[in-house]
Amino acid sequence: MARKSFARKTQRTIVGAAKSSAARIQKIAIGAATAAATAAAEAAVEAVLQSMRGEAKAERPTTAVKKPVRRLKRRTVRKASRKKRR
Repeated sequence: MARKSFARKTQRTIVGAAKSSAARIQKIAIGAATAAATAAAEAAVEAVLQSMRGEAKAERPTTAVKKPVRRLKRRTVRKASRKKRR
């Protein structure tokens, strides 16, 4: 029976540990992504139901519109020059 070298055994151990840890990390990532997608879908459904029930946010009132700034009327060129002559 041939004996395995120490380097071969160590390499196999390292590769096996890397594979198992990668699989564990992938499993955790899939669970997190699934939870996030589920939460987003639930929030979307709740928003649709609220809008159908009429519980959506009230629209802004039209009285809150910014008023235009009052400006003095500019004098025409004729009136301005006539005033200078006097």
